[in-house]
Amino acid sequence: MGSRAADVKNCQADEPAADKSSRAPTNLGARRHAIGTQCNGMSRPPFLLCAVLLSSIVAPAAATLQLPFASHVDLVALDVCATDRNGAPAAVASGDLAVFDNGIRQQIVLFSEGDRVPLAVTLLVDSSQSMHHGLLGRAVSAATALIDQLPADSLVEVMSFNQRPEVRYPLGVDHARAGLALADMAPAGATALYEAVIVAIRNQERASRDTNGRYRHIIVLLTDGENTAGWLPFDQVLDEARRSNVLVYTVVLPSHDAPDAGPSWRMTQLAVDTGGEIVSARSGDDLMSIYQRIAANVRHLYRIGYVPTPLTRDGAWHQVQVRAVENDLVLRTRTGYYAPYQ
Repeated sequence: MGSRAADVKNCQADEPAADKSSRAPTNLGARRHAIGTQCNGMSRPPFLLCAVLLSSIVAPAAATLQLPFASHVDLVALDVCATDRNGAPAAVASGDLAVFDNGIRQQIVLFSEGDRVPLAVTLLVDSSQSMHHGLLGRAVSAATALIDQLPADSLVEVMSFNQRPEVRYPLGVDHARAGLALADMAPAGATALYEAVIVAIRNQERASRDTNGRYRHIIVLLTDGENTAGWLPFDQVLDEARRSNVLVYTVVLPSHDAPDAGPSWRMTQLAVDTGGEIVSARSGDDLMSIYQRIAANVRHLYRIGYVPTPLTRDGAWHQVQVRAVENDLVLRTRTGYYAPYQ
């Protein structure tokens, strides 16, 4: 492959120029540095300021160490998707990757292969009136198939939303009950999309606190991308998502008002900024294959970590990039994090 670096899918969402201020949240971080305390259920961001027990810590040119971090280590943990040019999961080692924090290369001190990190997955399904004519049934079948592909130790949560979000099965290990919870849905009402995403993020963050960050936290969101109910602005949703350690995969169905428009920039940015993926479904018939691919994807993520140099605690947004050193890979991770504020 030579020394050619890979394309890095820390890409930026394509949105109207008037809305781009939400992408570079320099002032937003200073105004809302305490949002984790102000909003119920929010917890630490990917910048971990707590005891972290690690099963596999690797320096780029060193052997694997079986050693936990001390309680005051300032660790930035990232989940990274690595694929080849055809989209198939690719095997990588810590030495294959280079991490940059605000343009400065960092030393990787944590590296864990995907199947070593258990999953906590929220299936967030739009059950509004727009999901009629059998569309909701196909969505339920696809989500059920995703549950069946998850490892037995995975936590699963089932949520639906129309004019308000509803937790149908809280995060737990009973996959059969989660599947039954999916089956009991009927399309009705408006679409409180943003409120549903906030509830799902906070539920996952609460679980992260309760389990000491042991799980990889994932939301798989299905919607037509239109928020038609509720009071939350999108910038608050995006801000909480950026401060969380949750990956958001957004599966977007065609809008009834604009069937050829594609996913909205908001849904694209939500996925990209958290290190998830935006997937556009042409119709309900695509959902089964899309959910199967997501199930395979989340089982093959890598977790890497570093202690930022220089270390800052000013609440500012830090841009993150992960690049391949030599291999011809396509990499995807979150676009950044907020440093802690002190």
